[in-house]
Amino acid sequence: MGWKKINCRKLLLLAFGAIIPRLLLFSIVAPHPERIFITNTDAFQYDRIATNILEHSSFSLSSTLPYEPTSFRTPIYPLFLATIYRLCGERVLVAIIFFKF
Repeated sequence: MGWKKINCRKLLLLAFGAIIPRLLLFSIVAPHPERIFITNTDAFQYDRIATNILEHSSFSLSSTLPYEPTSFRTPIYPLFLATIYRLCGERVLVAIIFFKF
């Protein structure tokens, strides 16, 4: 009975209500992806670890030698980000699309 009351129009309104704020945020960030990576933010650190995984096979926050391993961040998201970078190149906007949708 509950599913019969939810019609297609309500589901579409819900879907658009969820996706429109994300698209608006993406349209603001897309022209200026450098704003995402302010030093010492979570995004900057995850990006640094993902880049180091790809370039140096090291789970490190260091930007120079020696690449000391870090335990400050959990491994799942940097590995996910490194996988996206490996498949699509180091494009931050592609990573945002994968993560947000």
